[in-house]
Amino acid sequence: MYSQSKSLFRACAVAVSCAVLLLACSTPRPQEPVLPLVVKQEVKPELIVPKVIRAPRIGLALGGGAARGFAHIGVIKVLEAHGINPDLVVGTSAGSVVAAMYAAGNNGYTLQKMALDMDEGTISDWSLPFFSKSSGVLKGEALQNYVN
Repeated sequence: MYSQSKSLFRACAVAVSCAVLLLACSTPRPQEPVLPLVVKQEVKPELIVPKVIRAPRIGLALGGGAARGFAHIGVIKVLEAHGINPDLVVGTSAGSVVAAMYAAGNNGYTLQKMALDMDEGTISDWSLPFFSKSSGVLKGEALQNYVN
């Protein structure tokens, strides 16, 4: 009888072990999320602020060279004829003279008259760098006086 109870005990132990093993492999059923209580609220339409559209900023860069510098006056006249007014005007060499005159408030036709009436001797003050304190061929004082 002792052997029978021992074998019955073993059979029960194996059955319990298998049941525990199977329970360990099972996964619990996922819990349903608890949704918050939703209260319907009246939604007021937001004020729609119109987007400010700014006009593009225009810059005009004038190149150097005596003839090309004065040819820029024609470009300025065409821009003015189409209602295009640059916000920024820059230039180099002769283009800087035209840019300075235009930035001072002269329109294209006034610039053209100034260019036609200009005497080269009034804007150039030649110097020899070997015999003077200036390091360049032109002092630039006459041009400065003309622009001012």
